[in-house]
Amino acid sequence: VGVDVCGFDYSFIRGIKDEIYQKRGIPHEAILINASHSHFTPVTQSWITWEPQNQHPDTLFLNNVVRPGIIRSIEEAIDNSVKSDLFFSRDTTGIGKNRSLRGADIIYDNSLDVVKIVSQKEKQESVLFLTGCHPVYDDPEVNRFIVSPNFPGHARNIIESTGGIATSLFLQGCAGDINPISKFRTSGEQLAGEIMHALGKSLSPIRGDISFYLDTISVPVTPWSRERIEEYLAIAEKSPEDGIARRDVRWAKLMLEQYEKNGTPATDMPIYVQTLNIGDWKLVALSREANTEFGIAIKNLWPGQKVSVAAYTNDIPSYLATDTHIKAKDYEGYGSFFWYGQPNNFPLGIFDTVVNRIKDNNR
Repeated sequence: VGVDVCGFDYSFIRGIKDEIYQKRGIPHEAILINASHSHFTPVTQSWITWEPQNQHPDTLFLNNVVRPGIIRSIEEAIDNSVKSDLFFSRDTTGIGKNRSLRGADIIYDNSLDVVKIVSQKEKQESVLFLTGCHPVYDDPEVNRFIVSPNFPGHARNIIESTGGIATSLFLQGCAGDINPISKFRTSGEQLAGEIMHALGKSLSPIRGDISFYLDTISVPVTPWSRERIEEYLAIAEKSPEDGIARRDVRWAKLMLEQYEKNGTPATDMPIYVQTLNIGDWKLVALSREANTEFGIAIKNLWPGQKVSVAAYTNDIPSYLATDTHIKAKDYEGYGSFFWYGQPNNFPLGIFDTVVNRIKDNNR
């Protein structure tokens, strides 16, 4: 399921999967729910350290629009399923660039994966496409306060209206440190053209059985000490006019509240890895905002095979950065964890931990 929201938490997604299992008998690990991460959508998860308007979702919107919408889309897909043939194509896209790394450290997974679905009886064509890039830029001709699916939605509209595609689905890849080069309509138009180019290439049939898995990688972290947090709070409170300082005040108070309630902030930051094997096409989906290098490394675990890598799946409580970002203490590797209200940033070595666990599990 592709959802045009910025993010969601695991408890919200688990509730949806519980309901689908009760109604339809489909297990949790077979239901993959991915956020496009459009920055132009209403709040759908709690960001306690942000300004008041972003701290909590509108529960009426979340529970009366988003939740039933996801459930309805799943049930309609089940009810309208037909025998179909699937085909895989990989091309490249030029819509993005690495927004943080410079020089020899620059890396960008520009893969564009496209799955074409053709119904056997009616020959109706649908498309799933996946690439990793932040839907973060507005367009001068569109008010930035208008709700929008951003470039993924614009690309979908184009290929459905001009490309003979009945239905299209976008899955967000490892976009953590990747931003678009252009405004969203320009990016959407370019991406739509690249999708059609991929569909015009020789397509590889997808054949075989279906299997599905959902694994948890437990990552121990050491929260800041109470004393360090109190010192951090005292410094931040001296600059109430500064937005980062206000964030730090809220973060410190959140951590101190967790010390009071639970004896300590969280000491574990789990990463969920979901794997769908649809014939000989493997879709690996990470939770959190994974950086682009994760996609490259995971695909390289199965060289020469049809492997696609998504992030922003099941739970988006923080970034998932590589050592380069963590050492640099940049936004992805350090600063973002305050915005997400996390007890600490991920430790060095997290990249190898995740990739090696996926390799060892060999799903």
